[in-house]
Amino acid sequence: MAEDLAKRNGLQKDVVQTQNFAITAYHSFKDNKQPLRIYIEGDGLAYRSRSKPSKDPTPRDPVVLKLMIVDNYTNKAYLARPCHYSQQDLLSACSVKNWTTERFSPVIIRSMNEAVSKLKEQNGARDIELIGFSGGGAVAVLIAALRDDVKSIRTVAGNLDHAAFTKHHDVTPLDGSLNPVDVASRIAHIPQIHFSGQNDTVVPLSIAESYLHNLHNKNCIKIQTVPHVTHGRGWSEVWNVLLDIPFALCIGPHEKPSIVDNNLANR
Repeated sequence: MAEDLAKRNGLQKDVVQTQNFAITAYHSFKDNKQPLRIYIEGDGLAYRSRSKPSKDPTPRDPVVLKLMIVDNYTNKAYLARPCHYSQQDLLSACSVKNWTTERFSPVIIRSMNEAVSKLKEQNGARDIELIGFSGGGAVAVLIAALRDDVKSIRTVAGNLDHAAFTKHHDVTPLDGSLNPVDVASRIAHIPQIHFSGQNDTVVPLSIAESYLHNLHNKNCIKIQTVPHVTHGRGWSEVWNVLLDIPFALCIGPHEKPSIVDNNLANR
């Protein structure tokens, strides 16, 4: 589905070879004077049921690819996650842990960061913007903590505290995975908007709030609830409206910006 969607919309396909994985990418490089905006895919089909992992985590619905396609920005790329869209890696490089309990492991995050660096080098941009959906939001935050060229972060239904997430759903903890909440203070200076669907029962608002509550300095961060949107449905219809929402001004440490804005219905 992703490849057909990309072809129909004039995107170039790449397979970015990292030390551990071959990661699928699609891009439209037209103006490298702008930061490279990188969209990071969600977890895909990690499990068939609450306790049974899938044999192939490739997304059945590439949500963040659809967001990239409707975005009119002229310097953008999409990154799948390790083991997505790659039968060869599934046979040789991947293990089930790579998309289940260790989906945010140091090896996975290093590989994604390496892929980001290679795309940036290929593009020639000076800086990057990161956008991640669901587990891709976790990856975006964890990558940002490793870099000094990230201008902004947006997450869409982002799993920003996987310990809170697994506790909320009473499912297997992601042992072996890094947790975005643990690096939140390290990237608190980066402008961030974390979008939460009002009707999202997969990654509810409480997960983003848990991330926020672990920050002493909240001045660069917004949490934005989006009406009538579930975890995977309704985002592309409102995405360009959401992209127009300004980042926080990163005001002084003794001032408090509005963190939660529920007024999107009036936009």
